[in-house]
Amino acid sequence: KLPLNMNKLLSVIQIEKNLFNKKRLCLICTQDIASDICFCPTCPNSNDTNIAIIYQSDLKSILSLLLKKLYKEIREYTKQLRINHDVLGTYDIGFGYAYQQLLHKYSNENFITALMHLDELPSKVRYQRYNMPIVSMWISSKEPNASIWLQNTIAVLEELKTTGIVVNDDIVKLKVLAITGDTPALKIALNFISHNGYYCCYFCLLHGVHQEGKRQYPYECPFQMRTAESFARDSNIASQFKRNENGHLGVSVFANVIDIQLPYSIIVDYAHASLLRHSKSIFSELYRRLSPAIRDDVDITLAKQPFPHFFNRRMKSFKDLSFVKATEVRNMLFYGFLPIFHQHLPMNLLSHFALYISGMRLLHSSPIFGDKTSEIADALLMKYYQDFRSFYRGLENFVLHVHSHFKAQHKMFGAFSHLGSFGQEGLVGYMGSNFSGTRYQGDLIAENYSLDIVLRHEINDINLFTKIVDGPFDKDVNFDFTSNDIFLDIHNRECNCMSINTCLTAFRRCRIHHHVYHSIHYKQRQKSISYFVRYCHLTNDGVYSFGKIIMFFQVQSSTYALIQQHPVHCLFSDLLLPSLYHELLHKPVNHLFYVVSKQCLSVYEPVLVSRILDHCIIFDCIGYHIVTPVSSYDEHD
Repeated sequence: KLPLNMNKLLSVIQIEKNLFNKKRLCLICTQDIASDICFCPTCPNSNDTNIAIIYQSDLKSILSLLLKKLYKEIREYTKQLRINHDVLGTYDIGFGYAYQQLLHKYSNENFITALMHLDELPSKVRYQRYNMPIVSMWISSKEPNASIWLQNTIAVLEELKTTGIVVNDDIVKLKVLAITGDTPALKIALNFISHNGYYCCYFCLLHGVHQEGKRQYPYECPFQMRTAESFARDSNIASQFKRNENGHLGVSVFANVIDIQLPYSIIVDYAHASLLRHSKSIFSELYRRLSPAIRDDVDITLAKQPFPHFFNRRMKSFKDLSFVKATEVRNMLFYGFLPIFHQHLPMNLLSHFALYISGMRLLHSSPIFGDKTSEIADALLMKYYQDFRSFYRGLENFVLHVHSHFKAQHKMFGAFSHLGSFGQEGLVGYMGSNFSGTRYQGDLIAENYSLDIVLRHEINDINLFTKIVDGPFDKDVNFDFTSNDIFLDIHNRECNCMSINTCLTAFRRCRIHHHVYHSIHYKQRQKSISYFVRYCHLTNDGVYSFGKIIMFFQVQSSTYALIQQHPVHCLFSDLLLPSLYHELLHKPVNHLFYVVSKQCLSVYEPVLVSRILDHCIIFDCIGYHIVTPVSSYDEHD
């Protein structure tokens, strides 16, 4: 007999309880009501639109599950964080100033930090759906009231901060690192004015002006920054006198649980502010300025552009911008826009937007220029903001202004590829989309999440990817090594035997730095291009070469890639020579985009796979190719 409800299903599979408690709340009198009615019996005007459903997770049980299963990975990664040794060079959250300050302040404690996920997990583990705790959900047609919604949540967080969780005889305490979200979410969390009001910036006292029926925030320098003292003072005044005080409407419900003072612990989600808001607005405006014939060409090029195999979303045509996801906007902005549009837009307009693209990409990726990365990115973004009015009208909104504070955010919390909300939105979307005809989305998300997280953490080999070893695979037994003298030279150098075909082994694919690369000989790659790479030579690590991998081969203990090189045609900045911003763009843009010849060299080059740096996306232009390396491998796609 099939179970009739969720609790019976949990009992059948021997799971003790649902990880969420559900309650109904009247938004008029803020009192709890019975779960089987859709109105408040004490409020005469009550109906289902004035009812909120709150799902409160058993956070302690969820964290206990995660910590017990992943404690080994957490301890190993925490060792890197404590000595501030960024092995992968990705500038993860834990290597930012904020986390390092927590380590210094609580040097004698075992703790984990929360930012919609557990920061002590390596990024690949952190963004798996079953490793991200959901704390609470609000289901209603009305905007949530944070003080009512999160009252129990704050109490649970305070308890976990004080008493912690016992794992393997260690007491692990919780630290709340920061608050993040899009601007409507931050408004609720911070008890702040909306993003289209006066003094709506969380970081500075920017007044704004009312122009053409909407609020605009023109460039100002210097900014009058908010401090921890002024932020707390203004929020207390707003709460005491029930008024708007420099944008504050009251005290944030999170003010006493965050371990880094406001406003320094606020993270603006770049996925919403930069991609879904600002970039899409600029895309629409620039697309409007193109002729119909060029629009058609651009749309076809965008839709057909191939990417490496691990890109789940690629690019869409600009005529479909209303239906474009944030990951697709990211790929358009970081990779596709400059190579495709550089032959269609006026030079100064193109190079002005190149300031924004280059600045955002520097903040998103590993620190290309070391400690100077955030300063260089800030110079690009501030120049973009300063000259914005020369190229656009009516688009100086709040999401443009917040980019002026991204330098501080990058230094505090690391590369933006680890700060986006892609993973969390993917989690809720995945849980909520797995339904058939239900009207109770909250129940569905809570039940699916409870099942998934418990069952996943019952599986012993849940972190199989940590056991994956670099090296070649997918053997090609039919490859003839006598077809090229290169193989004979390498064989004679590496081995003394007489049989080259038995000593050398050919492969179609290879895993390098935990990422899979294809070769031309791999025929199941379909439309993806994972064989075009950036690599360096033994003699000069600072000079990059580009080419396509023909095949992989192994001799003795060494693994090589046979690469056909595309020589560099010119610097990308040379394509922007007449522009006003050429000098400012010269250094950063030439580290992000490369112009190579369409004609590859006739001689093949054997390259140790350890010298291969990253995958490249290649764009076919008139007279040359433009290639650009993958910005980040860690971000949820």
